[in-house]
Order: sequence, then C-alpha cells, then structure tokens
Amino acid sequence: MATTSRRHAVEAALLQLVHLSPGPLPQLTSAEWAAVQQLATRERVGPLAFRALERADAEVPDSVRSALRSSYEQAAAAAETIYWQAADLQRLLRGAGIRAPLFKGAALARFTYGDEGLRPFSDIDLLTRREDVAAVHRLLRRTGYAIVGDAPTEADLTWRHGRAYYDPQATRVPVDVHWRYLGYPLQVALDYKRIFERVIEASVNGEPVTILSPGDHLVATGVAFLRELWYGKPRLRYLRDLAEIARRHSVDWSQVLLTAEETPLLRTPIRIALAAAVQVLGAPVPAALAAALRPPRGSASGILLARTNRTLLRREHPAAAILQVGTMRWLDGGPAELIDWLRSLLFIPAPLAGGRRRWLRHLWEG
Repeated sequence: MATTSRRHAVEAALLQLVHLSPGPLPQLTSAEWAAVQQLATRERVGPLAFRALERADAEVPDSVRSALRSSYEQAAAAAETIYWQAADLQRLLRGAGIRAPLFKGAALARFTYGDEGLRPFSDIDLLTRREDVAAVHRLLRRTGYAIVGDAPTEADLTWRHGRAYYDPQATRVPVDVHWRYLGYPLQVALDYKRIFERVIEASVNGEPVTILSPGDHLVATGVAFLRELWYGKPRLRYLRDLAEIARRHSVDWSQVLLTAEETPLLRTPIRIALAAAVQVLGAPVPAALAAALRPPRGSASGILLARTNRTLLRREHPAAAILQVGTMRWLDGGPAELIDWLRSLLFIPAPLAGGRRRWLRHLWEG
C-alpha cells in the first residue's frame, strides 16, 4: 500500500508541474524526484516540468533539474533546425500549387506554446488533400526523401491515415504526410474540405506557411489523444496541448462542438479528452461548456472520464483500450456500430492483413 501511495505522489507531482497553474508540490525523496524526471521524459513533457520547477519552491536534486533543463535545451535546438526544413517544404509545396498545413508539434511549438523548447517534436506533420497525395509524393521523392515500400496506394488512401517519408542521409527529420487524422480501426468521417477552408496563414523564418485553425487543431489533438490510448502510448503531452490551445487562442468553441456533433463517432472522444484537460490540467474552456462536458456521475461516459483521469500516466493493456474505444463507439453509434467495429477487428481489411500479426502480438504482450 505504501508503494502505491508513493507512486501516486510521483504522478501527482508531475501533473502539478504540467498543470497550467501549478499548485503546491508533494514532499518527495531524491529517488522519487528521479522517478518524476523519468516519467516526464517518457511522457515528453520534461521541458514543461523544467519551466514549472524554475518557479516552484521545492527541494529538487540538482541531477533532476539538470536532466529536465537538458530536455528543454535539446528541444529548443532541434526546433530551430526543423523549422528551417519546414520552411523549405512549405516553399516547395506552395510552388507546386499545393496547400499542406502544418499541424501537431511543428505548428504547436511556435504558434501555440510560443517557446519552441516547451513542446518537443521530432518530425514534420502535414495535412494534405487526398487528391494532392500523389503530387506530394512525387515532390518529396524528387527532393531526396524516401518511403518504405511504394507510393501511397488507393488502399492506403482508403484505410490508413498517412505515410512517413525519411531522409536516407539522416540530415533531415521525417515528414509525415496525412490525408486524415485517423486510420483503421479508428476512422471517423471528418469534413476535411471545411478544415482546409479554415486554415490560417503564418510565417516560418520568413516563409509563408499555413496551419490548422485553433478549433480544428483542438479537434485533431483530441483525436491524437484517442490514437495514443489505442496504441498504449504516452498521452499527457496531448492533454497539455489541448489545454495550451484553449489558453493561448481564441477558439471558436461553437465550431468545435458542431464538428463533434456532426462527425459520427467523434462526440464522446472529444468530450472525454476536453473534460480531462479541464479537470486534470485546468484547461480554460468557457464555464457553460465545461459544465456540458462533465458527464453524469455513474454514466458510461462518466466512468470513462474517471478512468481516463486515473490512468493517464499508466500504460493501458490493449484489451483495456479495446473496451474503452468500444464503449465510445457504442455511446456515439449504438449497438450496431459497436458490432460492426468489433467485426472489423476480427476481419481485417485485406490491404492491412500484413499488420495483423503485429497487432495480435501487441494485444498478447500488453
């Protein structure tokens, strides 16, 4: 019991450090502070923890402060280089008549956090119109990027969310070309035409670029939170992204809610992610919206939210992810949608059959 209590203290300390308005930190031993640092590194929020500790009155080992400071400095140095690459890419794309807005890390670090060292990222994510995928592929290949396998196929466009390109010389970071936010088995039918109509203009190192609107970026981040739950990956940084977008931008909340309501199977995931950002990290959403997001105690969505908050810093077993995503599908689509989704897990589309063994291993090993 004591071990469990101390683990909770370590988790509570990290959540306080990443909160938009950090409160008092628990009293921790040197070993526990080392555990906080390791947890922050795993969740990729070390720079945020470093910045919060600068303002906190806490006895923290020098080794922990040094490691967290290093994570901030490394993220800032990497961002400086990556943004030159992003500017080059956007110039090439614009010259070819292609609009491919930045989103996720490359858009958030500079245009939301305002301090590039606070939001580590290691690739460039582009959202591309489906009809532009082939042209983007040709452009990236001409400029020296490689891709595992062949060009994106019709099956890729139907089932996957994107493909990754890399530099064989390892002098540039990978470029992830997305044509949707989520692929099989988490697909949702978003209206990407409207998303492209709402992109906003910005500048990277003097080069004009486009990024997602704050509301659309918020939805995309909520979707990323769901994806990381499914694959058992760290989720805390995405929750902080949601909170940071809400704090830094004038979000069209009516548009966010309309998007969630109009998109089959997205209402509950967005509601859960936003409510968790409010309750765990203090995301400043309007009071009326915060009340609307709060599910009734004891309801299926209320249980899901409580579990999300409780297990945020724990790696979920794949079976638990299936249960949680299945519950969301049932809440948004009813029993018929849940049955169809479960059937899709058993009868994998032929173009994705190659990944069946990897997923089964993921499920078996937890």
